[in-house]
Amino acid sequence: MGMSVSDQVRKALVDSGISRYRVSKDLGISQAQLSKFVNRKAGLSVGALDRLCEFLGLEVRAKADRPSRPTPAKRTRR
Repeated sequence: MGMSVSDQVRKALVDSGISRYRVSKDLGISQAQLSKFVNRKAGLSVGALDRLCEFLGLEVRAKADRPSRPTPAKRTRR
């Protein structure tokens, strides 16, 4: 299995070379929260993660080769 979305965002943030200070100021995320996210001590809200992805120019896409989930069996009433 590949990296999680959060792990991919963490890696992109670190690889970008942009300071956490700048990211936190531009996105309105506290430096402490951003540091906890990067160090895997806490997550980010969906909104904050979305803003961070946009800031870094990232796009979330589904894998094309992802197997489909089986359809749950229908329950019948007796």
